[in-house]
Amino acid sequence: MIITARANEKVKFLRRLYAEKKLRTQEGVYIAEGSTLVRDLPLDTEVVCFYVRESDLERFASFCKKFPNTEVVIFSDAIFQYVTDTVEPSGILAVIKRKNRRETQGDIVLLLDGVSDAGNMGTILRTAAARGLDTVVCLHACADPFSPKAVRASMGGVFYLNVLEETEEDLSSCLDGYSVLTMDMNGKSIYGYQRKGKIAIAIGNEAHGVSDFVRNISTETVSVPMQEGRVESLNAGVASAIAMYLIK
Repeated sequence: MIITARANEKVKFLRRLYAEKKLRTQEGVYIAEGSTLVRDLPLDTEVVCFYVRESDLERFASFCKKFPNTEVVIFSDAIFQYVTDTVEPSGILAVIKRKNRRETQGDIVLLLDGVSDAGNMGTILRTAAARGLDTVVCLHACADPFSPKAVRASMGGVFYLNVLEETEEDLSSCLDGYSVLTMDMNGKSIYGYQRKGKIAIAIGNEAHGVSDFVRNISTETVSVPMQEGRVESLNAGVASAIAMYLIK
């Protein structure tokens, strides 16, 4: 059956899922939209449902067959356009179950302290996955790492990461055994930094930097040297990428 009405319950639910972080959190799911993201889904991904545009059903049949027990819902072209939040949708999206891992793993993790831009969030997740990190911890009302925009910007990186959203009260247990290394313009040069033990690299808010809370729990502060008099700071995604690849 092809769904053609905006009043259909599946249409209304998906529209809410795009718009509401609270609903995504309650359901424990997120949306991966686009042919590249859906094509690259790891086979151990728990896909709740595929939504396919009617005119692209044959084109994406092989994508859906990789997950033979997953429901496939067909939208008319107009309804698919109505549901999605992209200007030119590619014709397929997946609703995916979040992995429910709570433990922090790896010698290096990221601590995102109020990173507020979804594009930056996605870029950071993409780089963390490429670098081989396992865990990203989000603190202080970060942009939703599972929003459709952040997932798209991550280019599938979010599929491979353990993303934790924590409060100040829970952070000590989450980062037990880790020292906190803060990225800040007033820190010493990152080029001379030598890691000793497990660390959490803290990246602050785009406008305000790290919070006082994170600054107070940091053991060291480093910066990326810049040409004097040209720019005030680096983009959060760029700064985190430099740190992830320089620190071994």
